[in-house]
This record gives sequence, C-alpha cells and structure tokens, in this order.
Amino acid sequence: IRHSYAFGQSSPDEALALINCYPVQSLPGEGPQVIIPRTGLKPAPDDAAAVTTGSHSCQVVHEFPRLDGTTVIIGVWNGLIHTYNSTTDAWTEVVSAANFATASITRTTSGRWHAYTFDDTVVFSDGTNLPFTWNGTSGAGGLVSLSNAAVAYGRPTVHAGKLVFIKNSERSTIIWSEELAANTGYEA
Repeated sequence: IRHSYAFGQSSPDEALALINCYPVQSLPGEGPQVIIPRTGLKPAPDDAAAVTTGSHSCQVVHEFPRLDGTTVIIGVWNGLIHTYNSTTDAWTEVVSAANFATASITRTTSGRWHAYTFDDTVVFSDGTNLPFTWNGTSGAGGLVSLSNAAVAYGRPTVHAGKLVFIKNSERSTIIWSEELAANTGYEA
C-alpha cells in the first residue's frame, strides 16, 4: 500500500489514514506491503443476537490511558459503554442504559460519538446532546453530565489544561472549561 494525498484518481492500494492496523514493510521486489490488523480487538460484543441481527452500531472505539499507567480499550455501540479485556478476549458492558438514566445523561444510540481523554476521564460527545465524562468505573457513579457546556460539534480537544469544544449551534464559537475542571467554565 502506498501513502497518497490523492491527487488525481484514487486507487485501492493507497491510503491517507489507517486505524487499528499497521503496515509491514516488504523488501524491494517482494511484492506489496501487508497491512496487519491490531491483535486481539473484536469488532463487536459477544452478543449473538446483536451480531446475527445486525442490531449493533459501533459509535466509537477509544484507548483510555489512565494516570495509574494502565490503558483501557473502550467501545461504544447502541449508546452503551463496553471495555475490552485482552486476557479473556471479550467485551464487557460496563455502563448500561439504566446507568445513563440514573446519571440523567441523554445520549444517542446510533450515529458517531467522539471521545477524548481529559484529567483521567473520557469525555464523550455525540453532537446531539450535552457532552459527559466517564471515569472508568462500572455503573452510573462514574458518569458526569457536562451541564455547563453546550452541545458540541465534532471531537473535543484540550488546550492549556482546558477542555475545548466547538459549539454545535454556533460553529464559529469556541467554548472551554477552566483548567482541569471539565464542568466549570464555558459561557457565562
């Protein structure tokens, strides 16, 4: 596979970005490069009914590096948060619809979500509802609605220790939190 910014016609052997895989260099004359998928990552939970009926919709996969040095792989489908255990090669639902209801968090169960790590939490934004954070614990206790923020457009980011969003209703407006305080700041 060759890398290209696609001037002219596109080609099936060119790529601008690769996710959850890596190219293996081949020696000159040995043929094309090979793309290796990331080991041990299943595309969906072990839910036979969801897999056979096609009722699952992957919304985001995110690597969550924790301050304690561990990394958690998170997958969201059908609006529910799952974590991946590489030892057992299984996904586990850790935040259910009931947990979101208990935490008073509204989220979309289809469509793309965005995720970003901020201050040992993951910030989720679906572009339709208020963003929220999750600290990695199972159940509703780790969920916090960012009620002082606005509905965000696109992926959140961090600048100078502040969580930054583009406001969905005014895409020329940038809003941000106070330093290391995801639910403080934004618009007065």
